Parts: sequence; structure tokens; C-alpha cells
Amino acid sequence: MSEAAKIDENRRESIKILKFVIAGLVAINIISIYGLIRSFETRQIWVSPDLSSGQMVINSGPYRSYVYSFTYQLINGVWTWAESADKEYPITIQSLAPYMGKGLRKRFESELADLKGRNVAKGRSRVVKEIIPQDISDMVSPITSDRSVVFIDIEIVDRLDETIVSWRRERFSFVVAVDTSNIYENKYGLVVEDYYKTPKTLDAQ
Repeated sequence: MSEAAKIDENRRESIKILKFVIAGLVAINIISIYGLIRSFETRQIWVSPDLSSGQMVINSGPYRSYVYSFTYQLINGVWTWAESADKEYPITIQSLAPYMGKGLRKRFESELADLKGRNVAKGRSRVVKEIIPQDISDMVSPITSDRSVVFIDIEIVDRLDETIVSWRRERFSFVVAVDTSNIYENKYGLVVEDYYKTPKTLDAQ
């Protein structure tokens, strides 16, 4: 075989190998794209295990325990101030804004404005304690396939310069909805829209 023929044969073998590699890459891409399409069709996202234990949130019906835990963690996060509400409350509202609706955020901002207006925000700390329910499933009432009412019983203690100035045990109710519109800002797939009803004082135990 001449040198030219050898070169031509090697070239054809190289082309065959290249075609095989390209075909393999195309197949992998098709499979990946199909998986993404199926994922978006069912509107599925994986959520952080610290709130959901690895459960998946699906638009057709989020797990009740996950919805309850998410709601409590949000309220606890917004309302926990270690030293001073005037500095910490704006930060907690802003940092958790992607997980709350405009109605709920407005309520928090109104409370902050009221505390500042009465000059009781500076040096005011707050601790939120969950009153654990016997059955979490009883605390979540679905409205539609992607919206629920969540009831949370909590104890709220406010201190001003280490002196207790407010102590409450109340049942809160919130409207919580599935939201996968922006998974980059809201990685949990839920948003607490607003109060469902006015908080109700719990009987002392």
C-alpha cells in the first residue's frame, strides 16, 4: 500500500471515530434535555434537607409536614432578634423576602415602623418558641393543589434591655403557596403570602 493510500485510510478511520463520538455526545444531550423537560413539566425541585428531609415539592400537592416546617422556620427567622429590633428586624425581613408575599412583608414592615415610632425598637430582643402540635397534619389545611392554610402555635417573648415587656401565646394562620417561578432566589419552592386570619390568643396551660 502506497504512503498516500495509508494516509487516506487513516483519515477515514479518524472520521469514523469522530462520527461515533459525536453521535454519543448527541445521545447524551438528548437524554439530558428530555430529563429537564420532564422535570419542568411536573414542576419539581429538590429542597434543602434541613427543612424537608429531602422530600420533593410537586405542584400537584406539597407534603404537609414540609409546608408546616417551612412556615415555622420563616416566622422564627424573621422574628428572632438577639439584641436590637431596630437593626436586626430590617435585615431579617430583607433576607427572607423571597419567601414571603407582599402582604406578609407589609405586615412585618408595619410592625417595625410601629416599634420605631414608639421608641421601643432599640434594645428590643425577641425569642420565638414553637408550641409543638400533637399532629402536624392537623395544622395544614389544603385550599387547592398548590395552596394551603398553615396554623402555627407559638410563644413570643419580647425583652427591652433584658426586661420582659411582652409575652404572648398565640395561634397564627398563614396562606402558603407553591412557588417555583424563581428557584434561584427561592430554593424551597414555597412562599408565605399573608395571614389567613387574625392571630388568636391561646388559653394558658
